[in-house]
Amino acid sequence: MTLHLDSQVIRRLCTPQLAFDAAHQALADQREGRYQLPPRLDVNVPTGFFRAMPAALGEYMGAKLMTLAKGVGNRYLLLLYRQDTGELVAALDAAEVTKLRTAATTAVAGDLLCPEG
Repeated sequence: MTLHLDSQVIRRLCTPQLAFDAAHQALADQREGRYQLPPRLDVNVPTGFFRAMPAALGEYMGAKLMTLAKGVGNRYLLLLYRQDTGELVAALDAAEVTKLRTAATTAVAGDLLCPEG
């Protein structure tokens, strides 16, 4: 069964501490080379672009999809799959996830640069 998580549900489920811990773990996984993160794919069109950003880590793989329509703005979608079955586990509002990730990564950077606070 695929979960569909909109921005309100994501905000309710993802506490600042959870986002911080996830960002910290993601940086550790990056440092240790535990995930695959190929270059993003951009398709430029006269009215903006379509972007696909795939990745794989542990038991999961997924893609963040993003569009830009000039004069309208961006739209984001995050799709998460199981590697072993290819099952679509979740479709998430990637705009909300991106906001949380950006803030959490900034907090982790501050913590690493100035661990005394």
